[in-house]
Amino acid sequence: MARATRRRAHPLMVLVALALVAPGILADGRALTARPRPDAPPSLDLFLGAVRRATPPTARILAAGAPPALVFYRATAALYPRRVYSAFPTDYAHSTTAPAVDWPTLARRARHNGAAYVLLWSRPLHAVGVIVARGDAGELVRVAP
Repeated sequence: MARATRRRAHPLMVLVALALVAPGILADGRALTARPRPDAPPSLDLFLGAVRRATPPTARILAAGAPPALVFYRATAALYPRRVYSAFPTDYAHSTTAPAVDWPTLARRARHNGAAYVLLWSRPLHAVGVIVARGDAGELVRVAP
C-alpha cells in the first residue's frame, strides 16, 4: 500500500516544484513586469532595465530617488526578484518630496538593511563607491561593506 502512495506522490511533487519555479522564470523573461504608467519617465524604465542587467537576482537594493514613491514602486516591480528597500517614507504625505540626505547616511541605511547597492534617481549626490550602472538621471552604486 505504501509503495502505491509513493508512486502517486512523485508526479504531484513535480507539479508543486514547477508551480514554485514558474513565477521566477516568467519574471526573468519580463513577462510579469509592470507596464509603464503615464507618470513614469521612460528614462527611469530604461535605467531600471540597466540595473536589472547589472545585478544578480539575489541582490538587495536601497532606492533613494525623487519622487520617492514613484522610484521605489517602479523599482520593486521592474527589479523582481531582487529585494528593494526605500530610503525615504512612501506614504501619502511624503510620496512626492524626498528629504535632503548625504551619502554617508544612505550608505549607513543600506548596510542596516543588508543592501549591497544604492539606486540614486534625480539625487545630486557625490557617491563614494563603485558605480555599477548609470542612466540619464540615475546611478547604481555598490556600497562598501
